[in-house]
Amino acid sequence: MSPLTGPKNPVSSDPYSVLENSVYWDKTQCIKGIRHYPVFVSAITQLAEEAKAKGSPVLVACHVGAAELVFTDQSNFKHISQQSGIYEALYGVQELIDCSLTQSSTTIKNWCIFADTILKIIKDHHVKEVAKEAKEHAKTHHCDDAHKAHKCCQEHDSDMEMMKMHINKLFTCFLLFLLSPQPMPEVAPEAKKPHLQPSIASYYPDSSCTQALLDKTDCILAKDGKVSHSTLCDYTQTLNQTACQQLFALDITQQLCKQLIAHHEAVKTALDNQDIADTSILIHDLQVASDLQLPAVIKNSPIEVSGMDSKVDKVANAIEATL
Repeated sequence: MSPLTGPKNPVSSDPYSVLENSVYWDKTQCIKGIRHYPVFVSAITQLAEEAKAKGSPVLVACHVGAAELVFTDQSNFKHISQQSGIYEALYGVQELIDCSLTQSSTTIKNWCIFADTILKIIKDHHVKEVAKEAKEHAKTHHCDDAHKAHKCCQEHDSDMEMMKMHINKLFTCFLLFLLSPQPMPEVAPEAKKPHLQPSIASYYPDSSCTQALLDKTDCILAKDGKVSHSTLCDYTQTLNQTACQQLFALDITQQLCKQLIAHHEAVKTALDNQDIADTSILIHDLQVASDLQLPAVIKNSPIEVSGMDSKVDKVANAIEATL
């Protein structure tokens, strides 16, 4: 590094003198390094303020061109662009200079090369910073969306688990009710004979509605979280009510079975009576099954049979007449 060329007046406030003292010069009087960046930028800023005060574009260009800023390379430009106040000073001057003057003056051309290069470095750095911030913001926003989506999935899984738990509990209670043995008292109290009304005797449970409900429930479960919580509650209540209805239908079927057994027992007793002239007609009218197809029936059944159709009433009257 060549020795520093001493200034004529080291303490002078003249921006040219301050500028001369803040840089390193080579033998060709070109700037090869910056000795003190804040002092250098302060001199440039003062020089730019004085130039803007000239008013005329020509005078402005001549004033800043007199600094004779000729650099051997641009290795120091990035650090210069990072100094506070350099952008405002250079931008304000470059707005006033007529670019055509660079063709007629080498000093003005050197100044414009210096100023335009520094401004370009600052603008490029600003663009990179903006792009970096936008990328970080997009990444943060993406992370937030991913977190929200994960949270929604967890809530959906929780709702599905709750629904499965309720359905399993309902199904378990239903099975326990069907499989639980009915307690038989040691001494059966004399109970009132059950009386089955004709309207109940003609009741046949239809499984089409129940199957439709099961199909709709499968569709609801297949929608994977797109059904509201209130709808799931409604379906849970409906399934519970339908299960109760099916249990009632089983009870009705049991009562009808008891009636059929009682009828069969009564007809069998009538057939055993030798006083009946034509038993084939009686069997044809009743159309009952053989003994092998019906379960055994205890004698003196507590079932009271009522509400028979016209054929059964007709046969019963005939039996009573022969007795």
